[in-house]
Amino acid sequence: MQPNQPSGRRVALAGSERSLPQQATDKGPVDGEQKAQVTIVLRSRTPDADMDRIVQQASAEPVGSRQYLSREQLAELRGAEANDVARIEQFATAHHLTVTHVDRAARTVSVEGSLKNLEQAFGIELRKYELKGHTFRARSGPIQLPQEIAPAVEGVLGLDTRPAADTRSASK
Repeated sequence: MQPNQPSGRRVALAGSERSLPQQATDKGPVDGEQKAQVTIVLRSRTPDADMDRIVQQASAEPVGSRQYLSREQLAELRGAEANDVARIEQFATAHHLTVTHVDRAARTVSVEGSLKNLEQAFGIELRKYELKGHTFRARSGPIQLPQEIAPAVEGVLGLDTRPAADTRSASK
């Protein structure tokens, strides 16, 4: 295998496990040609433990003598590594997805493509569901990523569009 060639092995993205939507009616597979945009959240260049130590040291100083980070300094500490962004861009291209936005400070890469290509890229199956008159797409199981990019990815947002909250009506 060449140095930058993907191995083909996939691993589950920690914390991405989803179950089937409760009480929703399965309306079948999604239209694979429909376009969607998802946001990939990357790891911070400074591990959380190191950042905790930096914050504790700064907090130990009296308020009047503390040195505060500029936005640029914070982005440098907590932003995404350029190598991680480049690997995600290569991953997107290899799966016929278009990178629409990169924000290293926010550690996000937005990609767009057909649902069929998104399913293949993230090793998932999307289906349509209906609940209380609303149609949405959902998946079950974990997101599967190539092992070459998995360590850099903390989350993938927007594949599943099921309602995150239920509205309540005031009863008075």
